[in-house]
Amino acid sequence: HDVSDRMSTVQAAKELQTSVPVIGVLRERKLIGTALDHRGVSRRMLEQFKNRYVLTHEIVLRTRFTHVTVTAALKAAGIAPAFAIMKNNRGTDQLAWDRLEVERFISENPPRSRM
Repeated sequence: HDVSDRMSTVQAAKELQTSVPVIGVLRERKLIGTALDHRGVSRRMLEQFKNRYVLTHEIVLRTRFTHVTVTAALKAAGIAPAFAIMKNNRGTDQLAWDRLEVERFISENPPRSRM
């Protein structure tokens, strides 16, 4: 592997706006590298993941929904999570969603106005 294709798990967490433990689970599932790979995360695989999936926190940042309301709003729009990543510290599932479906949802639900 080319070392320039690597980033640390901390960098990957910032890129996905998530936590390092979430990155660890994604590596264990071989979605952005592997847990056995001690050189961090593959930039190429992270980009492929971002093109295919979006995490709940990004949706919250880009819409008028909160972490509490976004899952119900997406499900009401007929969008199911692609997969659960892990439970967060509140005991709720951290979810990944199909990016194409969510981008359509976001375009139909513009963000709350910033004051």
